[in-house]
Parts: sequence; C-alpha cells; structure tokens
Amino acid sequence: MGSTNSSDCIGQIGEVAGQVWRALAEVESTSITKLTRSIDAPRDTVVQAVGWLAREGKLEITEAARGRSISLTERERHLANTTHSTLHVEAA
Repeated sequence: MGSTNSSDCIGQIGEVAGQVWRALAEVESTSITKLTRSIDAPRDTVVQAVGWLAREGKLEITEAARGRSISLTERERHLANTTHSTLHVEAA
C-alpha cells in the first residue's frame, strides 16, 4: 500500500475545493451526492473540500427535506458573478 504525504493530500483537497466552488457558482444549491457526481474526485475528497470551504465561510449548509443543501454564500455568489462577467468581457 502506497502512502501519500500530508502536503499532497492538502494539495488535492485544495484543488477539489476550487472545483467545488466553481460547480456551486453554476447552481443555486445542491446536495453532496449531486456535487460529487459533477466533480471527478473521490467522495471523501469532495466532502473534505466542502468542509474546507465551509470553514473559510464560503458556503452555506442548510437542512433540507432530504438532507443538507450546499450553496455559496451571498458574498461568494456575488464574487462568482463578477468573475464570470469579467471573464466574458475579456473573452470578447
């Protein structure tokens, strides 16, 4: 069994956190299950990335009828919209 050092694991979680943030910028809110399906990473890593972003205050996690719902905070959503608009202008 191979081993992975701590900085490699943290790097992977950080990369997946970026994927999670971008995925959530595209939707109003979603479940962990749907989020995991949309990201090419192990479920454990996606959950760790969600925890990372939540700890940084970038996510809202609310109880929904069928579990928890995850979304970007209003501030992060605004940032995502601003970033997306800037990218659109630069691409034109």
